[in-house]
Amino acid sequence: MLNALKHTNVPILHLNGDHDISFPVENWYAMNGQFPTLNLITYPRAGHAAHFQYPELAASQIAAFIRNTQKA
Repeated sequence: MLNALKHTNVPILHLNGDHDISFPVENWYAMNGQFPTLNLITYPRAGHAAHFQYPELAASQIAAFIRNTQKA
């Protein structure tokens, strides 16, 4: 799976909190350089479900990602 993501042309959006203990943001930072289509958004003072802590911001960023993403 990880190898496939290194060669994908499918856009990937990952929303993450900087205090996520389930999937630490540091792991995603490491993958950011390996996955060519990864868009990483990190929310401050947020945990695992950052989109619940910042619902309006997350919704607008998801909408912008969809609107501005080229079709694969």
